[in-house]
Amino acid sequence: SSGINAEYGGLNCTFDWKRLINRIKLVDCQGEQRIAIRDKEKDNLFNMFYLRMHLRRIAYQHPTTVAVALMIADVLRLVDKSDMYPECSLSESPNHMDVYLTLTDGILEQISNFRGSVTEEMRQAKALLRRIHTRQLYTLIKETPPSNRTFPDKETLLNEVLGDEEDLKPHLTVE
Repeated sequence: SSGINAEYGGLNCTFDWKRLINRIKLVDCQGEQRIAIRDKEKDNLFNMFYLRMHLRRIAYQHPTTVAVALMIADVLRLVDKSDMYPECSLSESPNHMDVYLTLTDGILEQISNFRGSVTEEMRQAKALLRRIHTRQLYTLIKETPPSNRTFPDKETLLNEVLGDEEDLKPHLTVE
């Protein structure tokens, strides 16, 4: 999938995964099975790890990618207890294989088109999905380096992050 991600991301991909897979062998080494790769494949193997590192830096950690991922996580949290799946909550679905096996990448579309009982959480989830589709994404206001300090309360943390940006405080929550 890295090759596909690189192609869609407009990155030059010289890694040939089919070639690598065809040239991998399992060998017995002192009674243990080991993966062996021909020395001729070292450049291809290097390209695989280089591509992975490059994609992580350029695409996977891109602010837009991170914002969309956070918004999707919030959508899934909001609909977790909804009646989309009456048998169990979304987070409990791995324990209910009949429900879990119906979950696909189309879950966001299912949420958007859901016509069952619409709770406040479902309204918020649909609103977040509309924001994703219209590119009204979460915005990073400020990053702070990790520290060993503990904050006595959420208000202190909010003051630390925002400083004198008082007009932003009513629009933010700290969890």
